[in-house]
Amino acid sequence: MTLTFYFDEDLSRHALANGLRASGVDVLTALEAGNTGRSDEWQLDFASHAGRVLYTANQRDFTRIHTEWITQGRSHTGILVLSRQLLPAGDQIRALLALNDSLDSPDMQSRLEFLSAWLTRT
Repeated sequence: MTLTFYFDEDLSRHALANGLRASGVDVLTALEAGNTGRSDEWQLDFASHAGRVLYTANQRDFTRIHTEWITQGRSHTGILVLSRQLLPAGDQIRALLALNDSLDSPDMQSRLEFLSAWLTRT
């Protein structure tokens, strides 16, 4: 099953979402969903209920939330972290496509991934 993505507020840029959509990837942004101003945990819960991998630049908070959820026995549909804030949109798109071509929804279940690990696979 192909991955679908939910971009939190930090990554709701249209160029990135539209570039992925042009490649056939299903992307929903927090802005499009009307979810701006919500807490990080709320965003992850929303993404999980929607069956989407959450894509964020908020490494510190989402790494903590991931650890808390796993410790509590809670699952999520995956978190993907952009740890290099100034990474050009084209590089992000290539890495996201590499991830999407390599993993599917069950592979991402309760998994924390860093986009930087996928840059070398493009």
